[in-house]
Amino acid sequence: ASTTPTTLPAATYESLWSRRGSISASKASNHLHGRLDGHRHHSESLCRPTAMRKITCDPQGRRERLQRIMRTYSTPSSSSSSSQATTSPSPQKSKRRFWRPWRRQQKKPGTLVLLRHGESHWNLNNSFTGWADPDLTADGCAEVRRAARLLLERGYKPEVIYTSRLKRAIRSSFILLKEMNLMYRPLFKEYELNERMYGALTGMSKSQIALTFGEELVQQWRRSLDVRPPELDEKHPYWPGNERKYNDIPRSKIPKTESLHDTMNRAVPLFKKKIEKDLRDGKDVLVVAHYNSLRGLVKHIDSIDTDEIRSVEIPTGIPLVYEFDVDMKPIRSNFSGQGGMSGSFLATPEVTQAALKRERELSQDVPGFTDSPLVTPVLRAISSLQRERESLFKERKHDASDNGRISIASMLSDDQRGSKLSGELDRINGGRTNIFGDNSEAEGASESSMSKAVKDIGIDEPLLIIMRHGTTEFNKLGLFTGWQDVTLSAEGREEAINAGKLMAKYNVQIDEVHTSCLSRAIETAWLAMGELDAFWVPFKKTWRLNERMYGGLTGLSKKLISQMHGEEQFKKWRRGYDERPPPVDSFSQHYPGNDQRYVEMVTDIPISGWQTLIRSLEAGKLQIARKMPRTESLKDCMRRTIPYFRTDIMKNLYQTKKNTLVVSSENAIRGLLMELCDISEKNITSVEIPTGLPMLYDSKTRSIRLLDDGKGDPLLRYNFGSKPELLFKSEMREIDSRNQSTGNLGSSSLISLPVSRQDLNPELSSFSAYSSSSNSFPSTLSSLASQLSSSLNNKMDRYVPASKLVKTMLER
Repeated sequence: ASTTPTTLPAATYESLWSRRGSISASKASNHLHGRLDGHRHHSESLCRPTAMRKITCDPQGRRERLQRIMRTYSTPSSSSSSSQATTSPSPQKSKRRFWRPWRRQQKKPGTLVLLRHGESHWNLNNSFTGWADPDLTADGCAEVRRAARLLLERGYKPEVIYTSRLKRAIRSSFILLKEMNLMYRPLFKEYELNERMYGALTGMSKSQIALTFGEELVQQWRRSLDVRPPELDEKHPYWPGNERKYNDIPRSKIPKTESLHDTMNRAVPLFKKKIEKDLRDGKDVLVVAHYNSLRGLVKHIDSIDTDEIRSVEIPTGIPLVYEFDVDMKPIRSNFSGQGGMSGSFLATPEVTQAALKRERELSQDVPGFTDSPLVTPVLRAISSLQRERESLFKERKHDASDNGRISIASMLSDDQRGSKLSGELDRINGGRTNIFGDNSEAEGASESSMSKAVKDIGIDEPLLIIMRHGTTEFNKLGLFTGWQDVTLSAEGREEAINAGKLMAKYNVQIDEVHTSCLSRAIETAWLAMGELDAFWVPFKKTWRLNERMYGGLTGLSKKLISQMHGEEQFKKWRRGYDERPPPVDSFSQHYPGNDQRYVEMVTDIPISGWQTLIRSLEAGKLQIARKMPRTESLKDCMRRTIPYFRTDIMKNLYQTKKNTLVVSSENAIRGLLMELCDISEKNITSVEIPTGLPMLYDSKTRSIRLLDDGKGDPLLRYNFGSKPELLFKSEMREIDSRNQSTGNLGSSSLISLPVSRQDLNPELSSFSAYSSSSNSFPSTLSSLASQLSSSLNNKMDRYVPASKLVKTMLER
């Protein structure tokens, strides 16, 4: 055998190493020369088809496989003879040359992002919060929005989100998902991620507690691993056992006080059971929680000892990112956090606070800086982050007195902030120091709904409330929306908030929410539930409640379509029961198969062989594609909504006795009302659904009822189409006595649009008298009024407010 380095042909290098695709050809040459020195038969065997197949069949782990191949054939010996050079490898080693596709490669774990909620009112006034439920401050909301921008900039898009059942964490999750345009992603609200229960300290000012009991004792309560504060009495106003959000938890599991170790004992099992499982499946997971519950997770992930965990700080609104190897061991990077933490913060507290300050200034100076309907949420988030950085760069450039650094104090710890605010929080009342912080705003927000005036809405069974999403910019412009994901306008958000306030006025308590996958419906439900103080309620998002798919009409002007194709064809496409608009092309941006949310969520429709073939060829790997709708009629829309409504909504409604809110789009709701109110296919085209109006379904009368907001007749204020009697046509077994005595629709706590005979006759009789005495009044209208009057006096099967009847007669 030759002792000089073996030189392989250039074609061999290119063929072998171009398929490997990681190391340059020159480095590959040196590597092979060193490994195969003096053994030509090894280089020949490396280029055999079996070895080449082993390198190229599986795209993952090519480096490791190539090294195993070289180790298999690289057994140099100085005393090798020519006879050994022609000897084939041993049978035991030759087995390693064959690729076994049935051996599944271990999937790389996903990324874990930990985020502490934004600043709450009690963080601001330096009070012990625990399981109390104050909301976010304006700065807290801004912190979360900036966190979303940081995640977007680095390409993180969480697939699963976990949060606690406390308002400040849930609202932080909602703001973050809205900013990242990921509201359709699943959000799980787990009480195990709640903040540590501070017991009797809940609601008390930290600075005043330190003055009363001594700083050393307070620091033990706050920082120690095993020391528990005094227990919270069950008669205390902040006792969580009285809140509906914990009704599914055994009373014995609701803590009266907790140490950090106790908090870990409930948070870590959830991490092992659910969060770690999602990470092993390759999903990116976001956990939005609290200071102590996140410290417990960090201690478990990094195996931090008891002494070191005391120094771990997690500021509000700054993402902490963890990467894992295949054995779920955290990977430490150069940007890892303090102490023994392997995770890395995406920003420093100093830069975050400076950026938020600059954003407030820009939002005042630049109109529309934070709200613009002309750009997508993702582009708005990225542009906002870029503007912040440009402003900070200018500040650094002009701040020569501080050597280019931002002249702003670093984020203070809880104790440091408390010392600065203690002067404002100290109160003297009757000669005693008040150790409670100024939590009046949070107390008002967390007021129990049971203390409000309960108004009888006249429905004894579980409530089913159906509501169309608020107005969007597309609605205002008169465009076909369909499955296109557009956000609410300012008017739409106001409608959703008013709907929530109206339900809160009647003490409506929602236990479950069903929405479509579209952002406008999800945001409407969020805003309404916020007014009900029920963010913790589970949300179920399904594509089956989506708006009707308008196909090729999506995004086009309704007036333009009417002019191009004629009013008759336009009405068939828009309101026809079984008329489908032109289909959209499968490569169009409006085709659902090109939207990641439907690729992830839609798993219950057949697979399309043609689409699977085309997309697999384009991607270079197998891509399963399903038969997404390219266009839909109202009939097609009903075929997907009605089965879900029967099996998932109505079944749970009557089996579990849970009040249910359904927020969807117009055509999906029209399909539901056909089923609920026995409306025929011919008449359903005459029904309109107003935006942002909660409608209560009465199964006994199979009709819709409305809550009275005290602003007048809803039939005159809202557009229910040309035949509103189809929704409010059923007979009333019991008429509200107040309506009969006063004749005022607004006097009832619940507007039942079928009204009494006493409300109708006076107007009709006076109208008939006027028509018979007036020479200018047409005889047809006079006879119509007489016929309607006699019909309503003889038959009470169709009830419509008198004002609506008069308006209808005048229009005719």
